[in-house]
Amino acid sequence: MAFGDWILARSEAFKLMMIKFRDHKHDTMDAFSKVKRKHKEYDSKLNEQESKITELANIMRLLQEGMSEKPKVVRGKGRKKS
Repeated sequence: MAFGDWILARSEAFKLMMIKFRDHKHDTMDAFSKVKRKHKEYDSKLNEQESKITELANIMRLLQEGMSEKPKVVRGKGRKKS
């Protein structure tokens, strides 16, 4: 270790500066992690809503197809005459 490094390591101002840098770095990483986690939550909620919308759209399409078709009338052949 060089003499300059030894003096810097002994300096209270230098120690305080390094502590602040460490805390700032830690807080910054926490902030980015929180933002990333929020984005993942928003994406999952959006995907969930999109799946619900597509499911409801499919149900509506099936209902419309069912209403557009004419009901099939099943007629019996009548009674056999003996």
